[in-house]
Amino acid sequence: MVAYRRRCVLLVSTSIAGLALAAPAFAQDTRVPPSQSAGAAAPVEGAPTASDATAANASEGEIIVTGSRIVRSDLAASSPVTTLTGADLKLTNSVTVESLLTQNPQFVPATTNTTNNGNAGVATVDLRGLTPKRTLVLVDGRRQVAYDSNGVVDLNTIPTALIKRIDTLTGGASTVYGSDAVAGVVNFILDDEFKGLRLDASTSITGRGDGPEYNASITGGIKLGDRGNFVASAGYTRRDGIFQDARGYSAQNLDSGNATTPPFASGSSNATPTAFDTAGGRTQVGPNGTLLPFYSPYNFNPANYLQVPLERYNVTALIKYKLTDTIEFFGRGTYIKSKVQAILAPTATAGFAFNVSQDNPFLTPAERAVFFNADNNPDGANAVQLGIRRRVTELGGRIQNFDNDAYQFVGGLRGEIGSGLKWEVFGQYADTTRNLQLNNDLSYNRTFQAIDAVAGPNGTVVCRDPSGGCAPLNVFGLNSLSAASLAFVRANGAERDRSNELVTGGNLSGDLGFLKSPFADLPAAFTVGVEYRREFAKTDVDSAFGSGDLIYYGQGQAVAPFAYDVKEIYTEVKVPLVADRPFFHALNIEGGYRYSDYSTVGGVHTFKGGGDYSPVDGIRFRGEFNRAVRAPNINELVSPLVSGTDNLNSDPCAGTNPVGNAQLSALCLATGVPASRLGQVNGPIAGQVNVFVGGNRNLKAEKSNTYTLGVVINPPQLRALSVTVDYFNINIQNAIGTFGGSPQNIVNGCYNVAQTASSPFCQALLRNPLTGEFSGGVNYGVVEANANNTALKTSGIDVGVSYRTDLFTKLKVSLAFNGTFTDKYDRQSDTDSTAQKCAGKFGLLCNLNPIPRWKHVAGLNLGYDQFSLLTRWRYVGAISEDAGTDIFVRRISPQSYFDLTASVAVNQRFDFNIGVQNVTDRNPPVVGGTAGGTAYNSGNTFPNVYDSLGRTLFAGVSAKF
Repeated sequence: MVAYRRRCVLLVSTSIAGLALAAPAFAQDTRVPPSQSAGAAAPVEGAPTASDATAANASEGEIIVTGSRIVRSDLAASSPVTTLTGADLKLTNSVTVESLLTQNPQFVPATTNTTNNGNAGVATVDLRGLTPKRTLVLVDGRRQVAYDSNGVVDLNTIPTALIKRIDTLTGGASTVYGSDAVAGVVNFILDDEFKGLRLDASTSITGRGDGPEYNASITGGIKLGDRGNFVASAGYTRRDGIFQDARGYSAQNLDSGNATTPPFASGSSNATPTAFDTAGGRTQVGPNGTLLPFYSPYNFNPANYLQVPLERYNVTALIKYKLTDTIEFFGRGTYIKSKVQAILAPTATAGFAFNVSQDNPFLTPAERAVFFNADNNPDGANAVQLGIRRRVTELGGRIQNFDNDAYQFVGGLRGEIGSGLKWEVFGQYADTTRNLQLNNDLSYNRTFQAIDAVAGPNGTVVCRDPSGGCAPLNVFGLNSLSAASLAFVRANGAERDRSNELVTGGNLSGDLGFLKSPFADLPAAFTVGVEYRREFAKTDVDSAFGSGDLIYYGQGQAVAPFAYDVKEIYTEVKVPLVADRPFFHALNIEGGYRYSDYSTVGGVHTFKGGGDYSPVDGIRFRGEFNRAVRAPNINELVSPLVSGTDNLNSDPCAGTNPVGNAQLSALCLATGVPASRLGQVNGPIAGQVNVFVGGNRNLKAEKSNTYTLGVVINPPQLRALSVTVDYFNINIQNAIGTFGGSPQNIVNGCYNVAQTASSPFCQALLRNPLTGEFSGGVNYGVVEANANNTALKTSGIDVGVSYRTDLFTKLKVSLAFNGTFTDKYDRQSDTDSTAQKCAGKFGLLCNLNPIPRWKHVAGLNLGYDQFSLLTRWRYVGAISEDAGTDIFVRRISPQSYFDLTASVAVNQRFDFNIGVQNVTDRNPPVVGGTAGGTAYNSGNTFPNVYDSLGRTLFAGVSAKF
């Protein structure tokens, strides 16, 4: 890393912070090329003759190029690749890599530190918003094992202290890397050349004094004579949680409102005191024990995390050793253990139907009069079934604890044959285990039993059915629930996921001397290889979670042990056609092909073709076509059909919607609404509904077509300047998704599109026969199942600019800019559905993290002597509500965040960083709690997209010996 900096520069840089910007880091290691940026992911390929990724490693032994298995410095890649460095992680205090990656415009946030509802105890990455399972994660060009049967990689398993750089290739890359590289590839390159001893430590805390984060690592490397190198690193990370009531904007749940009503205080109908669904409408126990119209919703925000806690340990060792002058052994071993916790609001009876008898001694006279009047009990029965909504705050939050263990071993040999051919054989094995503990839910069956109480001897109250040690549950009054009844109805669940991966293969690469253009000096280059991969996964759930008896956690998917394998052969060719001729400084073409034989879906073909043209030195046009595939993962194939929860904002049969609409009324009746409830059906509870999802053994592989077309400008008169502009177009057909894409799409497909009860959409709806609602029991909701019925399309333009210069002897300036314009993001959930236009949108129809049309990270780094100041500008463009959302905040204006990092190097041994993220302490935009899916819209905002914690201060130190 290169050192600089002085106090006078601080004044200069502060004055221009409004420009700025995520700029290239001045590293003390002068081998780092200027196009590598701090936090901006500037283009790697500044020069038209070689990628900077290649140049950066040319003098360090084995070269790792992302996007091709051909290694020859005269041949530049036709696919756009951007990069971040290990220095970027330190300068932005990104101790978990997803926190830096998701700030860059090619990414849409997936599971991050601010994901609470829907957090699987991991961190994931999502290129172009095409979901994490379509982004292939590599370490040193090799696959990283998934954390469960869904085939998604937990980025917490990446040893951050050893990261030398992170390459991101956007667009299909299945020809080079195989399945899953549909949206692109994120390749983590580790430093296997490190020598000496380095201690790294950092800490951060928000401006409110909460959410501290601590990170420490020790890395050592030694030379093994003159034949090799050994590197080992160990690290520890801890992050504390922050609850939503720690911020004013998220302390109270807000209803998003309609188009004319601003967000107002709201909450869940599962409340304390208890609410009841009766024929006369929803009532609630009043302060004096009477029944009143529903008046006090439960504010669930304070019980939810705004930042989830994390604890992580990791150990990694790298080795390479020359056995002979032409044969080298290489290996890597990694073990990582992480713990993550998510907390949701206390469980509730959820409006499920329970038996209430007239002789229940807990009933007040007012309750008995209402529950057993002619409307609720027309037959005069001794018992009725009521939807009961009691928030069981006495149990505390629903705590989800995730314990993850992962290890991986890689080993192989590589070498040369003669002077032109390189070969490699390798093998790798990885294994992950995730233990999930789900605490503080209710057993529906035991709650049903405990609510049905009768008078016992000596004035006591007992359960009508006392079996199992039943203790009566009084949900009809104002008092807290008894400890005995809570102990009886409380239910916990557990899940254990295990997955492992075996990969082995080999390749041969070099020059094709016989294939040489008469207009070029060098022959074609090629690679050919074979790979074998075996994937295994299983999921075990305990009897409680597997029973479907848990009211809120639903039913766990116990996936029986299942394995598949794939045998592959691939080849790539790059051919220089013209070099150093008038109007043809360089003209190259390339192609590739891979055949994959899956034991599940059979044979699939992938291929690519492209090239680049440089009319003069300093400008290069490039383009490529890729056919990519993604084979269905184990969960998509074999998971059983089980219940869970998903988002449903509106029900066309709810309220007075059907009144006066004969066609809708008839369809509501035909799909399960009782005639006596027509016009009185309650809408979804807290925007959620039970869903029933599962696998499909008849799935086929997804296929996608990716086009990229761009230009690289790096004029010889100004080599410090690099400009790239690339157009991307990704079209995925036959994509695997749940039927309909979301519950709202299925409901809309029934009542607004198909409008016939026999349609697949209407057949997927299971209404409560008593109330006509989608709630009131574990058997009611919306049926979804995996199918090849989805189409995804996205297109846009990536722009990258980097520049570095020395103004004076010691004063250095570098700038970087990385922006993405998303022209299109369309998702068609079924062939009978209209494509949803989600670029620049948010809401329940698109049901994903918002994708602004424009997003950028820009930066300015000023350095003087041993001091530097990095200023970053993170910009998230405007978004507006989608076609299925009609709320008060119809549009979210552009949001800008500014970060500052000051660095100083002392005696070439100590580096100190101190910085502030979100300098202006800008709060996120407030849209209410019903503006999107609960995995994305939480705490009245979109916490994964916008800075939800406010100003954060950090400090770090590196000591090298």
